[in-house]
Amino acid sequence: MTLAGYIGVTKSPQNSANESIAMTAPVSKSGMDGDTQMMSFILPASYTSISAVPAPTDPAVTVVELPPQYGAVHKFSGWVTDSQARSKLSSLLVHLNDDGVTIPVTECNWELWQYNPPFTIPWCRRNEVFVELTKEQAEGLGK
Repeated sequence: MTLAGYIGVTKSPQNSANESIAMTAPVSKSGMDGDTQMMSFILPASYTSISAVPAPTDPAVTVVELPPQYGAVHKFSGWVTDSQARSKLSSLLVHLNDDGVTIPVTECNWELWQYNPPFTIPWCRRNEVFVELTKEQAEGLGK
């Protein structure tokens, strides 16, 4: 709800411009294997630079610019728990291993991406588990 407050979903926007920000998809959840989980989303394309983004007024919200990434995803539907996401991650890592990319689960940088609002019926929900790859690993998959 803290992130929703920043963009103004449930109350007035909690940002320096008091500006409502459109919700985008996917919503990403990371850090699911540790003590600290993080939820994030991509800002709308109307923000063409990090300096144009309204600063959060809640210290629990941060805005960061991420570099481009390479990765692989496993797409699936339904409601998803953290343990189900880890199971889908394991499945993706097996497929990557079969394709010549070995990433130990303990060294894996991964996220759960969710695309739909909470009221979407389960079989219509889109989820993805994303695993970060190096450029070389990603290019090797196409060969």
